[in-house]
Amino acid sequence: MTKIGILAYGSLIRDPGVEIQPLVAERIATQSPFPVEYARLSRSRGGGPTVVPHTSGKPVPATILVLKNSVSLAEAKNLLWRRETRNEGTGKLYVEGSSPGSVLVKDSPGLQGIGHVLFTDFPPSGKVAHPDAHSLAKAAVASVAKAPIGKDGISYLMQLVESGVETALTGEYCAEVLLLTGAKTLLQAAGWLQANRVVKQLERKLCERAGPRVDARGYFPTVEDNLIPGVHLRQFDQDLRAGAGHELDQKFRAVRSSTALVVNAFAPFKEQPGALLLLERLGVGGLRFEKSLPTGLRGTAPHLDVWLERENGVVGIESKLLEYFAPKKAKFAGSYERAALPRAEDCWWEALEEAKRAGNRQLDVAQLVKHYLGLSNHLRPANGISATLLYLFWEPSNASELAVCRQHRSEIEQLAGKVTNSKVSFAWKSYPELWEEWSIHAASSVQVDHFDLAAHVEHLRRRYSVAL
Repeated sequence: MTKIGILAYGSLIRDPGVEIQPLVAERIATQSPFPVEYARLSRSRGGGPTVVPHTSGKPVPATILVLKNSVSLAEAKNLLWRRETRNEGTGKLYVEGSSPGSVLVKDSPGLQGIGHVLFTDFPPSGKVAHPDAHSLAKAAVASVAKAPIGKDGISYLMQLVESGVETALTGEYCAEVLLLTGAKTLLQAAGWLQANRVVKQLERKLCERAGPRVDARGYFPTVEDNLIPGVHLRQFDQDLRAGAGHELDQKFRAVRSSTALVVNAFAPFKEQPGALLLLERLGVGGLRFEKSLPTGLRGTAPHLDVWLERENGVVGIESKLLEYFAPKKAKFAGSYERAALPRAEDCWWEALEEAKRAGNRQLDVAQLVKHYLGLSNHLRPANGISATLLYLFWEPSNASELAVCRQHRSEIEQLAGKVTNSKVSFAWKSYPELWEEWSIHAASSVQVDHFDLAAHVEHLRRRYSVAL
């Protein structure tokens, strides 16, 4: 029986689609039998450039998706055409067209010994005649504002680079994107350009989750309205009123309030301290919100969102909801000088200096450095006491598809790698990951202090679990 394959040299490599994927029997690494270049501006990608067969390019690494023997040549053509035209699941049949936007299914028989190897092409009128790196970069940058999130030209370019697909223009094209955006990596560029759209859409989703009590600006009528079941004002009111951020004013009533998120997550453990599982340990001796930790410098001391006391140790938590989606530059007062902070370890001081030079970032390194200094200062008179700075952040359930979330995690990993040997341990985790740990623990253990942890997790997920 003649084998049939599909040649993947673009997004098909990683994403064959819901119809083709279950029919793939084998993958064979190969090279495209024709030159390929970024020479088509795709409407479905907001005008972002995509690769097509083009005489100005060069052969690129490719993969033959060998289909199961049950798939006929006609059906393989239909499958490939439906995938490329966003018609999966419709049952529509391929008919060759002649307009500039027509997806043409062609055959390269005998490639790697496969009887038929199908690929897609477009009429010459549907391609850029003479692509250049600068024009491609401009189109890719512009596409981020128009394409579905994660389907823009820069995201597509990243996918192909990560898959090892390099055309004649790839290097110059990447460099032009970085030049136009001022970013250091493609991931950072996509994250910066996505940020505003992502935040607006996420805030809208969170408002939908919160229900009809939220007004058009995204605010609840009262503080109590922004609490999930099982969370009460008495559990945090005094702590927040003693803090410097005036969190119980209008800010707490906002759907996007990170203080409301951390209160909703941790407030019940004030009354049920034995039920808190965190950093692989169960129980705490004390918990408070908005803990002030002086750094040793003059001025307002930084406030940790949550302060936990355990036997022979403390944990300080910095919590984020949507704040990190907007990139910002690290800022330090003039008093943050090496001589004024003799107890600062070299690894954190290097992180501080690098943050000053780095420009815009998703991760607020300056804030974490200040919390480290506060914890380090707290350790000074306390022999035998350990300290951990935990960075806890919210993500949508499809965060892996969003460049801004991936960039944020990349920056966290970089910081964690720099401060591995610090006397103040640095840990990080997303809220969804924490809630999953709580859910697993609740399912495998008895209730502590009559506290229903599983119900608490369910309330948190109902309120904050959204996807784009």
